[in-house]
Amino acid sequence: MSDALKNITFDQIRAPLERVVYILLAWLAGKGYLGPQDVAGIGTLIVAIAAAFWGYWINRPHGILASAQALPEVTKITTTSDTLNNDPSLPKVTS
Repeated sequence: MSDALKNITFDQIRAPLERVVYILLAWLAGKGYLGPQDVAGIGTLIVAIAAAFWGYWINRPHGILASAQALPEVTKITTTSDTLNNDPSLPKVTS
C-alpha cells in the first residue's frame, strides 16, 4: 500500500462521499423519486454509517498499530505476538 493511503483520514473519505451521495440524491429528487426531507435524511444516514464503519475499522487492533506506525515520532511499538503475527502488512523485527 502506498504511503499516501496509509495516512488517509475520515475527512478525506467523507468529503467526496458526501458529494457523490448528495448529487445522486438530488438527481433522484429531481426525477421525483424522493422529497427534500428524504434527501437530507438519507444523506445524513449514509454519511453516519460511513463514519461508524470508519471508526470501527481504524480502531481495531491492527488499525491502531498502523496509525501508530505512521507517526514520525514513533520509533518502537511493543505488542503481543498474536496481534503482530495476524497482520501481514506490519513489518516484523525479531531478535
